[in-house]
Amino acid sequence: MTPLETPALLFSMISLLFLSYTSKYLAIGTLIRTLHKEYKENPEKIVFTQIQSLKIRVSLIKRMKEFCLISLFCGTCSIISHYLDFNLGGKVFFSLSLFSLLISLIICLKEVSLSVAALNIRLTDISEVNEKNIDANKAN
Repeated sequence: MTPLETPALLFSMISLLFLSYTSKYLAIGTLIRTLHKEYKENPEKIVFTQIQSLKIRVSLIKRMKEFCLISLFCGTCSIISHYLDFNLGGKVFFSLSLFSLLISLIICLKEVSLSVAALNIRLTDISEVNEKNIDANKAN
């Protein structure tokens, strides 16, 4: 493989990651709008807690996208450096590209754990309602 091909391999992966991050962002945006409307109609603590969690997740996704773009930028600089026969610069930019990508993936891991925690909050609420219904049925 030539020095130009190695950094180029990252482009498809980074593009797909960025698309995935954007999809998450749009889905969370829709959910925030829905929960905001629900909270205005019926302010409940669980809805407020979910909105707070989503606010943090939006911030994390923003950081994920930023590091993904930095990785893409460094990958491009790496290819340009190799093309201009500045191989040391190419290696440095390629290393920065990989490091930025790694940071993006670590932040993604944190966002996924918050997502699971938010789902557990909703499931706990459903379990509590279900237990109350079962208790009410037993009393009748």
